[in-house]
Amino acid sequence: MTLEEDLKSLAIDEGCIRVGIARRDAFSEAPPSAEMRYLEPWAEAVVSFAVTTGTDWIRDYLGKKTRMVMRDNMHYVYHELYRIGVVLSDRLKAGDHQAHIIVPNGLYRPDHTFEKNIPNHDVKPPLSLRYMAVGAGVGTFGWSGNVMIPGYWCNIYLGGVLTDAPLRPDSPMAET
Repeated sequence: MTLEEDLKSLAIDEGCIRVGIARRDAFSEAPPSAEMRYLEPWAEAVVSFAVTTGTDWIRDYLGKKTRMVMRDNMHYVYHELYRIGVVLSDRLKAGDHQAHIIVPNGLYRPDHTFEKNIPNHDVKPPLSLRYMAVGAGVGTFGWSGNVMIPGYWCNIYLGGVLTDAPLRPDSPMAET
């Protein structure tokens, strides 16, 4: 089994619905938030993965029974993304490769300018998990800019792990 197959199998076994790999050079014409080396100077590839948010909480949320189900589900999914990232990172490190788990949300580049007198609200994450997912063939961009996966559509959260491993990339998914 190749390292790529091993990583993908691990991710699926840990609960991912889709996983893919992209190399840094695939994003040469992408916006700045697709530059892997912003986070790590050694980054050459990303293992991108998606988990579903599930649907069991939606009726209570949309029915205004409680809004806490969405918060609880979001926290659960973020913990799952990090846990899966740790599993993949540990596997890469066991093979003498560097690995860095990408934090899924709430972080922005320090130059986002909220502190300026006239704020620029064009905030950028350190690394866009959306660009990574589309480049790795995990999903495609929808009209909204969210990543869609057939069968799950936008009901997903994204995670990723940067590495210096010379991984073979996947092809982007055909648009649906």
